[in-house]
Amino acid sequence: MWILALTACKHGDIEIVDTDPPVVEDPGEDVAFDIDRILPVSVTMDEGDFASLRVEARDALETLGGDCLAAPFESPFQWYGANADIDGQVVEDIGIRKKGFLGSLSEERPSLKLKLDKYVEGQRLGDTERVTLNNGHQDPSRIRSCLGYAYFEAAGVPAPRCNLAHVEVNGEDLGVYAHVEDVKTRFLERAFGDASGHLYEGTLSDLREGWTATFAPKTDTTDPTGAPLQPLVAALARPDDELLAALEPVLDIDAFLRFWAAEAVIAHWDGYAGNTNNFYVYVDPSDGRVRFVPWGADQVFYDLDGEPAPAVAVRGELARRLYGIPETRTAYAAELERQLDEAWDADSMLERIDALESLVAPHLLEPLEAAEDMDALREFVETREGALRTALSDGLPDLDDGPSEPLCLVPVGTLVWAFDTEFSAALDVPTLGGTFTAILDGTSWSNPPDALSVSGYGEDGEAVVTTIGWADGLVLQVAAGVDPDEWGPGTLPLDLVGGFAFFVIADEATEETLFQGFVGGQLSLIEAGLGEGDAVRGSVSGELYALTF
Repeated sequence: MWILALTACKHGDIEIVDTDPPVVEDPGEDVAFDIDRILPVSVTMDEGDFASLRVEARDALETLGGDCLAAPFESPFQWYGANADIDGQVVEDIGIRKKGFLGSLSEERPSLKLKLDKYVEGQRLGDTERVTLNNGHQDPSRIRSCLGYAYFEAAGVPAPRCNLAHVEVNGEDLGVYAHVEDVKTRFLERAFGDASGHLYEGTLSDLREGWTATFAPKTDTTDPTGAPLQPLVAALARPDDELLAALEPVLDIDAFLRFWAAEAVIAHWDGYAGNTNNFYVYVDPSDGRVRFVPWGADQVFYDLDGEPAPAVAVRGELARRLYGIPETRTAYAAELERQLDEAWDADSMLERIDALESLVAPHLLEPLEAAEDMDALREFVETREGALRTALSDGLPDLDDGPSEPLCLVPVGTLVWAFDTEFSAALDVPTLGGTFTAILDGTSWSNPPDALSVSGYGEDGEAVVTTIGWADGLVLQVAAGVDPDEWGPGTLPLDLVGGFAFFVIADEATEETLFQGFVGGQLSLIEAGLGEGDAVRGSVSGELYALTF
């Protein structure tokens, strides 16, 4: 029986003591991680709570500004009460919140985390107490995450299970999500046979001095100070001739090679080796050595600007140091070749893509965009093995530019910009009428006398305004954009999540970007229509930030 002490009408103020916690019959293994079917998830919650949930966001300037490596990135998301029907099984009084870092945030289709025991202690669906639903905001096909995690497993890398879900909240169709297994205690038991070790999530984190504070402990038994990672940090600081001997007792090097190569095969550029992001490290209690687990695999299976994705990435310090040693560079190349021989199966993957496309088609909100992205996905799969074998036969490149810089926003100056132009949906009717002054590291940059302004729709459908001019072999451009629904007279914040603005200096002949700064401040619109020829008049002012990388 349940004993409720009700002190207010909000879930956050309800204390529930459950002497016999409800366990709803499991609809399948761990809430049906069956890639061959769509998992239906229907959530009901207070309409006002859902309206609040969906607009919660991180301030990118606040998140990445200042000393952005000083501590784990705090979650700005609040828990709300809800009920859920998951594959026909109803679970009541659960917790729900938004999730995501920066690139995956969406107000229209927020990623969601359901915690079944948030308000009812011990409540589970079978053995499941958490359900993670990722919106695939940067993956129009909606299937890349599941394909990516399946490849990691095929390559011999422990990875979360994944299938696809059709999500509704209060009857509103949110479309297809990736339902991904939480990397928590039960995952550790399945993957490593023991969950008593220390588990950390890496978000813009690395295993070197000054970068470890952002590792977030993810289990109740994990040391929150990060001390269990320090032996690996110390080993990684040793010189090349001592590195492998120092790493051997604190890192499963063979397992890391598999993980590193698998990231490269599927072009997981936003993972550990490519961006020191989206990964877990587990200090395995069986031998005290660190093992890596992939995460955030939504931006995978993409080539870059028409060129094959690279065969190796070394932004992560562990990858960089190992790549600098001939023995482990050779071992990495051998692991790439092994995976191409044993794990990569283009024909099977293409069949899987066809099957998943048919599966998700009835549930997609933007089917044309998804179909185009499916074609790009197929092209990657069809060409990836050839591109990697060519890279291996040509010899992997030298890639040591020294340790990478942290991904932080550093203040470098100010920008004041006024514009007076007209809206042209295709951004193809520029007018004279834009003046700006940027102070960058003490140097003043102003608009050339013949600078042109134009307003219209950007590549992602946002409403934008830009002023651009040419002088002394340089191109100077300022631009700002917001969601079209926010486009209108008034003042809007510029935080890189909602509204954005930037200042760019480029070489006119080579088109090389010499500087790109983001603006933290405000966009003030005096007139701003979305009709052809409508007046667009206003200003931008704020601080300029440079992204270190």
